[in-house]
Amino acid sequence: MKNTSENQSTRSKLPSFTYIVEEPKGENLKSIITLDQLGRIVIPEAIRVKNQIMDKQVLFIFFDKPSLVITLKEDGYKDCFKAERKIDSLGRIVLPVDMRRQLDIGTNDHLSIRITNNNEIVIEKLSATI
Repeated sequence: MKNTSENQSTRSKLPSFTYIVEEPKGENLKSIITLDQLGRIVIPEAIRVKNQIMDKQVLFIFFDKPSLVITLKEDGYKDCFKAERKIDSLGRIVLPVDMRRQLDIGTNDHLSIRITNNNEIVIEKLSATI
């Protein structure tokens, strides 16, 4: 992980509601993001590139407590609550309000976002101690 002064300069270059807190190690990418007032998150560019997520592509969001799982395919989570959303040109996607309520996610809450070995994007709410 970078030292504090380098981290602060990196954060200032990224959108205000997303910042990378852990350097990529091999195939693992992990970030902390914040939900904006419209219920959107930004999927970091490194994660979009790794998963080959393109502008206007439809993604599937599954509620799999205590997480939300975002995938390019809709199979594998047939018994879970599902929503389809398009990613915009800035890498933003709206998290469904019902799913946000289930996980008690609100505006400015910190969320972790990571990629699994199956190229699924997993989003979890972080504790308030960050």
